[in-house]
Amino acid sequence: MSADERARRAYYDLDEPPPAQSEPSAASGIKRTAEEPPESLDPRATSSGDVEELVSQPVVQQQAEEQPPQSMQALSSLKRETALLVQGMVRNKYRAEQVDVTEQEVMDIASLCTAMGAVDVMEIYSPKRFTEHAPRLGLLPGYAVDLCETKPNSEEHWDLSREEDRKELEELIDAEEPRLLTGGPPCEAFSRLQALNQKRVSPEVRKKRREQGEQHLHLSIKMYRKQMEKGRYFLHEHPWSADSWYDEEVKALAEDERVYVVKGPMCKWEMKANDVAGNKGYVRKETGWMTNSPVLAEILQGECSNKQGGLWHRHVRLIGGIARGAAVYPPKLVNAVLKGLKEQMVEDGSLSAVDAYAAGPVPEEPSMPAGNWYQYWDDVNGGYLDSEGVLKARQLEMEYIHKQGVWKRVPLDQCIQETGKQPIPLKWVDTNKGDHTNPNLRSRLVVKDIKARKGPEDQLDPAMLFSAMPPLEAVRILTSMLMSKQRSKHGRPLRLGSWDISRAHFYGTPKRNIYVKLPEEEGAGEGECGLLLKSMYGTQDAPAIWQDHYTQTLIQAGWKRGRSNGAVFYHPVLDARVLVHGDDFLCLGDEAAQEALDKTLREAYELKRTGEVGIGVAGSNQITFLNRVIRLEQHSGRPCAVIEADSRHAELLIEELGLNNGKGVETADVKKSVDQQLLEAKAAALPPEMVKQYRSLVMRAAYLAQDRADIGHAVKTLSRKMVMPTDADWGNLKRLARYLKQYPYAKWFMNNSENQPSSTGLGIQSLLEDWSCELEVVLETDSNAAKGQGSRIGLRKARHVQTRYLWLQERVAADHLRIHKVLGEKNCSDILTKSVGGPTLRKHLKTLGVQLSSEKSRGHKELLL
Repeated sequence: MSADERARRAYYDLDEPPPAQSEPSAASGIKRTAEEPPESLDPRATSSGDVEELVSQPVVQQQAEEQPPQSMQALSSLKRETALLVQGMVRNKYRAEQVDVTEQEVMDIASLCTAMGAVDVMEIYSPKRFTEHAPRLGLLPGYAVDLCETKPNSEEHWDLSREEDRKELEELIDAEEPRLLTGGPPCEAFSRLQALNQKRVSPEVRKKRREQGEQHLHLSIKMYRKQMEKGRYFLHEHPWSADSWYDEEVKALAEDERVYVVKGPMCKWEMKANDVAGNKGYVRKETGWMTNSPVLAEILQGECSNKQGGLWHRHVRLIGGIARGAAVYPPKLVNAVLKGLKEQMVEDGSLSAVDAYAAGPVPEEPSMPAGNWYQYWDDVNGGYLDSEGVLKARQLEMEYIHKQGVWKRVPLDQCIQETGKQPIPLKWVDTNKGDHTNPNLRSRLVVKDIKARKGPEDQLDPAMLFSAMPPLEAVRILTSMLMSKQRSKHGRPLRLGSWDISRAHFYGTPKRNIYVKLPEEEGAGEGECGLLLKSMYGTQDAPAIWQDHYTQTLIQAGWKRGRSNGAVFYHPVLDARVLVHGDDFLCLGDEAAQEALDKTLREAYELKRTGEVGIGVAGSNQITFLNRVIRLEQHSGRPCAVIEADSRHAELLIEELGLNNGKGVETADVKKSVDQQLLEAKAAALPPEMVKQYRSLVMRAAYLAQDRADIGHAVKTLSRKMVMPTDADWGNLKRLARYLKQYPYAKWFMNNSENQPSSTGLGIQSLLEDWSCELEVVLETDSNAAKGQGSRIGLRKARHVQTRYLWLQERVAADHLRIHKVLGEKNCSDILTKSVGGPTLRKHLKTLGVQLSSEKSRGHKELLL
């Protein structure tokens, strides 16, 4: 254990015993009890707390007898007391760094740090809970204000029903400046359990209790608002069933767009109690939380594991006096809130006083090499990013922002006067869009325009938020048409080209006034904020604004927007087809059409032309679109367009399940016998932490299944078990990963004689009509009964079928689609509806034009770990 850690443990009186020594250590500290006066808090006192046995150091003794040093005279008595505690921590850190420092410098640093920011957590209407545990997490505790707690420098207990105590509380909060203020005002007057005893209490007493409860509640709300005005955080707790949530002041605070209201059970935090029979069980107690910290809101929101499909546990009913014991927060909850506070501070990019102490004052000679001070996390893929590369990416983003004129600086008062709220915060999102071999660092400054708890008057019209997105089949259709049509109506060879618009959202103009907090890189003054002149990533209506912008750009150039999907376009003169996915454009057309689209886009946007695919195209003849590799290859002596799925999803499944060195299997799942199904039904449920991992991995597999028909049935079966997965389901998931270990890569081949999109239907038919193509929809079935039922009109003998399902008969009768009978052994859809053997699977995949492989092709990105 380092000297720094030993000193910290000694100061906070942690579990480790102090080192044996004959003389008290100057690095030791004492922990003040409620009965001790603050004058005894000399940081050089022994850990036993005996004031008479101070280490002989004249400087400290002189300070105890005389007036406070000049550097501390400007501090309040509370902060002066805190500064005395800080001195020992500052002194110990310098000694650990082996840096010489005078006692006067220690006092000056401690005074300055204390004046800049007092404490990290303070409690009202609560005994010492968070404040008692804060030091164990490196947080500086403030005071707990409650009937059972005494006032600072006094033996008198708090009573917030008195006016003088309420004023003293406000002064205390102003002096302490807590980073987080927690509050749990008395809830008895609002409790449904107490309402059961109304008949036993006179109306006058009930009215008085209600008034007192509202007084305490409104005082808490007042303190919470003061916290927000100062840019700090609050956390309010009341039972979810309490009618205090309908109080007008509570509702007004909850409707602030900066505030989150969430619900979670106490059994999540392992709150336990004994029932009337003496048996221990969990206390569910649905609890409501209100906070302006998004991190704390996310942590505290949740559901009982019984409902989520995790390990089942028994609940204890809060009757017979048990509810009183449920008012004490369990340690797991306290630790979670304090860790959430630290996470929020890191996310804000700020350091509290204790953070500064834990890191130590910065000496003239840094203890770390230059360049290692900052680390940046990949917000999309995970893992640390190159610091220098991230700083360059952020600088480039700021250059784009200034170039596009995204915002203008305005006084902060303008924002508050117009909206009645503080500006919306921004956040940096850093990621590597490439891989370790070819890194492509991107940094985006996004607006945290979260819907969350916006009031009805602040909610945006859903029409303002809608942005069309083409189906994945559209990419396959264009790739298939590249080979099936081969030439445009002008007789020139077709090509498939792609474009990437740089900072697409910066081109749209907001339809509402949006004020944002300016980043540090902007160098704005303290009383300034930004008014958006262009839309930014993160604003709720940015996608819709961007779609309107590029739609007008294309329409003015002669493109016609599709009726089935607003993100597909056709140019009747150029005979070209386009789909838009976010800021990515994919176009099928001859060389003249490609150049015409390129000119149209370049005149309006800054972009990258990312490649072309087609017969006769020079270069790599390969593009990557939506992380799918599209290239031209020779297959059976003929040119074919190939689409390959993003293999990183398969690699990640294998990695997460620890099967890098495992053996592969030939099928993703197997048909189970009745006995096997009964045995799996008795399997034990997965523990909560594995349930979360199971769901995450299954959803990743579901995304991969869009490109891998061979795993469709296995993924569908696994998805049905997401509510309450068992050990057997985990085994089935591992089998899927073993299959992907055997065949991690798959290609869709599309040659010049086959036009085979991955799925057919009326939606695909409408999409093709938007691209000036006619397609007959054919349903293939191996069931004579299904063909007969679909080809006739009416129920006939099948009277158990609801008439709403007979729309298929109407479509068939109107010749909108046709039903065709095929042999069961040739029905390719079997691989999506049932478990099939390896030979049958590969036969159907060959019919569909899918080739499995264990070798990675060129162009695939490496997995980031």
